[in-house]
Amino acid sequence: MKRNYRRRKSPGASILRDTAGAAATGSLGKVFLFGIFGFLVLYFGFPFFIDPMIARNGEEGVMSGVARILERRSIWAERLGIAVLLLCSAFAIFRKLVDCKVDKDTQKFTVVAAKVASRAIQKNT
Repeated sequence: MKRNYRRRKSPGASILRDTAGAAATGSLGKVFLFGIFGFLVLYFGFPFFIDPMIARNGEEGVMSGVARILERRSIWAERLGIAVLLLCSAFAIFRKLVDCKVDKDTQKFTVVAAKVASRAIQKNT
């Protein structure tokens, strides 16, 4: 008997998809503030919490592998913070200029555009 498994998305994709849903329905000021708050927490807060753990573990033995994993998560959180800020800003500006409802296809497109832009910004810094 064959089992059908759903393909699970990454946690970052889920965060961006949920953010797009909230940004499509919220008020403009709240959406923009949510983007700024999400950026500050993910870009500065998460690495601020993780970096001392990386420094404490050092480069010896098993803990060096843990340090590398935490370092990757720190970079992932920075990219996610940039994407959340871009996504919320884009929705706030779009909804201010065009007075219409945002459909699911537009939400999917903006999530993909925010991911691509955050990767490009992160690579250039």
